[in-house]
Amino acid sequence: MNTKLSALGWLGKPALMIPGTVRYAIEHPQDWFESSPLIDAMSKTSPLRMEYILKNKDIAATVKKTTEQLCETAYSINKAYNSALITATKPAILGAKIKPIKQDYLNADAITTCGEYFLDLKAIKSANMGYQLGDILRNQKDMEKANGSWLAKLLKDTEDSLAILTGLARNRAKRLVRMLKKILGKKDNNFIPRYNSFLPFNSAQFAPSIGTPVANAIAGLDGLTTPLFSDLIYKTVTNIPPAFTTISSNTVGSIVLKNIGSSGADILRYQAANLLKAVGTPTVWNSTGMFAGAWTSLMSAAPYLIIAGVILTAAIETMRDTDVGHVFVLLAFRSFNLKAVSIGRINADKKEDRLKYFSYLKNKTIGAIEGKPLFADKLYIFSMNGDNDLKLSVEFSSQINFIPPKEAEELWKTFTTMYKWLIEEDVAIYS
Repeated sequence: MNTKLSALGWLGKPALMIPGTVRYAIEHPQDWFESSPLIDAMSKTSPLRMEYILKNKDIAATVKKTTEQLCETAYSINKAYNSALITATKPAILGAKIKPIKQDYLNADAITTCGEYFLDLKAIKSANMGYQLGDILRNQKDMEKANGSWLAKLLKDTEDSLAILTGLARNRAKRLVRMLKKILGKKDNNFIPRYNSFLPFNSAQFAPSIGTPVANAIAGLDGLTTPLFSDLIYKTVTNIPPAFTTISSNTVGSIVLKNIGSSGADILRYQAANLLKAVGTPTVWNSTGMFAGAWTSLMSAAPYLIIAGVILTAAIETMRDTDVGHVFVLLAFRSFNLKAVSIGRINADKKEDRLKYFSYLKNKTIGAIEGKPLFADKLYIFSMNGDNDLKLSVEFSSQINFIPPKEAEELWKTFTTMYKWLIEEDVAIYS
């Protein structure tokens, strides 16, 4: 895909400007990721959770893949923005082209569980980055100004060339001059393109065509992307329309669906394009007359879109790759004293169902009901598929923390030594 990234712009089109941060993310993905203030903030809020996710993924590859997919997605959204008016039949037309969604891990329940266990949306709300991330509208205006300067220079250079050109070359140059004058006239008049009419629609309208599972998964993914932007990423970003949060959510949702190989990305691209028509975009044009306002709007927020796509892709793929055992051992503590041990087997094939059962056990054990404290303040759950065959291990207290494998093995050894009479025989029975 790097062949599409030229010195002039995406696909060699100067109007499809590629910000320096996008090029850097593709060429130096690991350095780009480690320097992100958002990752720093999330690592401080949920250190064990982020450590678990980052250790289980090739983050450099995920950053590169996500950044390239942002360029593909922004270009597709720009084409959708420039297309004919979207009619009420468009959802059905798009839905008919969509392949059935993969049912192995991406469904509404899986996404909800991902938000609780692998993304920690509750902790995100309390994160304080301590950084001013910049002004997206300022970025848009800078790109719009650069585009105007490029067009003006191209017009001058082309007009100057008319004195020495002859024949077919001269005719082509004269056509380019007419086109450039027309475009620059539109820019000077703050021209709003003819594509500004729109018909709002959402994933629910696609359900008859694509099936409820796809629509539910898209809606579930929005339940992750929207709070990630509103509660963290755009918390300190000023001067952007409220709808831009939804536009960003749709854009990143499309990127994530592409990254993980699931369907529905085109739906989110059209939703983003339609919202951009309502919000408005910078007036940016290619010399051929192609409007690039939607591309510019999205590229002005590129660092935020990339990092959201990376975090969500890593979280969902980590969930997909995490092995949750059928057998569990629960140890509940209060003030460091063992209060209860529970051992059992979860008869559920899907890992999200097993994790949901862990949440059920946590809610029955930790915290308070009607203001009365429950009997534990810390909970350890070890999952396994056989005696001492540890899989995912989790610590529940004020938040959910994944226990790294080596640390889990040491804890398991300690607990089975201390409470051997409570654990050993029952584990063998349930395995």
